Amino acid sequence: MTISQVATKVSGWVSIHADSNGKPGKLLGHTTIKRGRRSKMQITITDLSRLTPTVWAVLRIDLGRIGTFEFPGPDAPVRDSQGNLMQVSFGVTR
Repeated sequence: MTISQVATKVSGWVSIHADSNGKPGKLLGHTTIKRGRRSKMQITITDLSRLTPTVWAVLRIDLGRIGTFEFPGPDAPVRDSQGNLMQVSFGVTR
């Protein structure tokens, strides 16, 4: 899966989740992201049988053991100034 563009002020992760009734569900894959703007990020989907027509990309901060993806765990979703989760849903084509 390719994410066209991501911009962040902190290093962390982009995690991809199956859709679960209009919100992020089962984890499908993840990749690290460095602070700044990145384009054409590749994320490997580890279990295609769980892929849903809509998936969610969630931006996470690397808060636990630096460089180790910890979900569930300390690598919390990023929130904007109003407290909204930094996540977006999008359609998948095969």
